[in-house]
Amino acid sequence: GSAMSHLFREAAREWRRTLAGGGAPTVASRARVFASSADGSGGGASAPEAARRAAIPPDGPGLRDFIGSDAGCGASGSPTVWPARGMEEASTSTSGAMRRRAYIETYGCQMNVSDSEIVASVLGASDYDLTDTHEDADAILVNTCAIRDGAEAKIWARLRQLKAVKRDRELERRRASRSGTMSSRPAPVVGVLGCMGERLKGKLLEADGLADLVAGPDAYRDLPRLIDAARGGGDQGLAINTQLSLEETYADIAPVRRSDAGPSAFVSIMRGCNNMCAFCIVPFTRGRERSRPRGSILDEVRRLSDEGCKEVTLLGQNVNSYADASPSAGGDAGAVVTTDDGPTDAFERYYAPGFKSVYKPRRDGAVRFAELLDAVADVDPEMRVRFTSPHPKDFPDEVLRV
Repeated sequence: GSAMSHLFREAAREWRRTLAGGGAPTVASRARVFASSADGSGGGASAPEAARRAAIPPDGPGLRDFIGSDAGCGASGSPTVWPARGMEEASTSTSGAMRRRAYIETYGCQMNVSDSEIVASVLGASDYDLTDTHEDADAILVNTCAIRDGAEAKIWARLRQLKAVKRDRELERRRASRSGTMSSRPAPVVGVLGCMGERLKGKLLEADGLADLVAGPDAYRDLPRLIDAARGGGDQGLAINTQLSLEETYADIAPVRRSDAGPSAFVSIMRGCNNMCAFCIVPFTRGRERSRPRGSILDEVRRLSDEGCKEVTLLGQNVNSYADASPSAGGDAGAVVTTDDGPTDAFERYYAPGFKSVYKPRRDGAVRFAELLDAVADVDPEMRVRFTSPHPKDFPDEVLRV
């Protein structure tokens, strides 16, 4: 008891010291605090043991801890940037036109990382190459988060930096034009994608020229047209599409994954959320729940297995409320174990005991999360399967059994 009290006192002191210095403690620093505190109060963990504790994140070891520190992908405090792809090949498209370059910067959750993989695929099909620097990009796309005010403040600061990039590029182009030398690329189109774009919509276009286009999470297929519209200049050059969809899952688009992603991959299985929690903005920025067809999910997992992927994370805003009711799903309503009479209330049939929500789940005849999870695990017994983010109400016994 006294050792644990000492542990938390030391952690609290470290937290206060970090805040007084103007920053927030990182996961690594918190892990070191707990490891060193435990060492000091427990009377004698060795130096190698203390180092091992510090290296393990608070939520336990992941796949990267077993296969080496140089592999992995995902969202972090810093933006995720898609490395250059396709630029070593021909610089012109099949039509003979100059191929354009796009730079994608991603902030926020794993779903945003997965969405940026969709964006990369959509742009690649429209004669865009990916570049890992904004300096030579024709389009700079920032995939954003709106879950907290701090996340949006970071994006506003980044957009002001990118405005300076646009200004400098335009000045270079004017100087080249006056001197009669080879003209450089025009100033880039700056686009705001994702949840912040969906929340603020046109306000982003009105904010001192910080953004040229805005696209919500369900409008990524429209990005090539939006970039061309923004490039047009004038009032018609301000392009926006924040229409949420009841059907869009991007099931037919093969994501373009980061070349340094290692043996892990994200697989989106559903989008949106119906829970309408009082504190959460997700239903308003991501829309209503809709599930991706099971067949396309299993096809993607098989492809990842063939490519050597060793871990997949199934993604969704409320991932375990997955319910594929498409005609090709082959759902089995009898998969839920019930009494002979069977529960007549939808909450009793599909939720964990004691849970209700503001809407009644409609999952009769649908392939539900437990069935999908079992099918994904069968694709490759050597592949590790994770999922996030789950909700407690959608953890009935059938999921626990799987």
